[in-house]
Amino acid sequence: MLWISQNRHGQTEPESEGILVVEDNHLNQRMMMLMLKHVGLRCDLVNNGLESLEALNRRAYGLVLMDIDMPILNGLDAARRIRSDKSLKQPNIIAVTASTVSEKTCREAGMDGIMTKPLKVQLLKELLFRLNFLSEGGESNELNRVDPCRYAL
Repeated sequence: MLWISQNRHGQTEPESEGILVVEDNHLNQRMMMLMLKHVGLRCDLVNNGLESLEALNRRAYGLVLMDIDMPILNGLDAARRIRSDKSLKQPNIIAVTASTVSEKTCREAGMDGIMTKPLKVQLLKELLFRLNFLSEGGESNELNRVDPCRYAL
């Protein structure tokens, strides 16, 4: 399933800042990294919501792919903190979850969409296209192209 709000908080420009993946499960991190690499994009990886706040304070991101169920600071609370911090350049925040969290709950937390696990490359490509990270032909814009993904920590 993929849901993206029509009234997103983040406005991704074609020359967007990059992608932050917030996921506590190392296997899921690797899968997301490989899926993004498959479409020619790079990402930074962090392990929980608190680390996502630290990463966003170090640099701007155009997209945050945020797991919901994480230790230390979960995805919903991290999204609320990101939205309340007006000093941050506001990214698009997409929930990536295996749980049955509702669109309403994600919207109220300040998230801009939901993707359910297990992720499929085609669904990820659709999301990236709709947020201007991929062109119609499935090519990534040059700023995000690099190999391999790197860690934000």
